[in-house]
This record gives sequence, C-alpha cells and structure tokens, in this order.
Amino acid sequence: MLPGALLLSLKIKVGVSGPSPRQLHVFDDLPRGNRGWVLSVAHLDVVPWTRLTIDEAVASLRSSYASTPDPADLLEHPFTLRQLQQLHETVAGESQMRDSFRRAMEPQLRPTGEVAVGTVGKPARMFVRI
Repeated sequence: MLPGALLLSLKIKVGVSGPSPRQLHVFDDLPRGNRGWVLSVAHLDVVPWTRLTIDEAVASLRSSYASTPDPADLLEHPFTLRQLQQLHETVAGESQMRDSFRRAMEPQLRPTGEVAVGTVGKPARMFVRI
C-alpha cells in the first residue's frame, strides 16, 4: 500500500490522522492462511492512545466473535474449549457462561481425539474449527 493510501486508510478505518508509519515487514509465507499465497505489508507507528477512536473496530471484532469460534484464527490448533472461551471473554470484555458457551461453540468444532497434556485434573479434549 502506498503511504498516501495507508494514511487515508488509517483515517477512514481507525479515525487516526497525522501519523508517520514506516514499513515494518513484508510477510509472504505460503502456509499463513487458507486463502493461498498472500503477500502482506505490515507498517508500524506510535500514536498516543488518546488519538485512537476505534470503537467501531472493537464492536466489529466483538460481533464477529459473538457466534463464531475463532474467526480471526488467533488460537493455535488444536485448542481446548477453555482456551477458546478465554479468548472470547477477552474479546468480549466480559465473562461467558460455561455451559451456554459450550453449547454454542461445540457444534462448530471438530474434536481431534487428543487431550491436553500437562494439566491438572481430567485432561481437556482438543478441538479444531470446522
């Protein structure tokens, strides 16, 4: 993305204007995603938090996690249901009822047949997204 386009994107999508981003890294790993080979350019800038107005971005992220196991693919596969719940609670900014969460998410997951190792008590089942 050209610097002008980057600045415009930051202004429109995040509500930040006036920063001086610099290119951080170009990512071009083949196995990075399920869309095939994707080239991504990451930029870095430091902005005082008081200049960030990202309410819309936070609401969008929370909405996407409300009914989908891990749409941004933040967890490494396989994962436990508890790890997934902790991720959802972090994104939502509030705790989730364990049974309700399990009922909503389990149909969208596939058990791997593995269990978590190095845990105390009954080992937790491991899952991947369908």
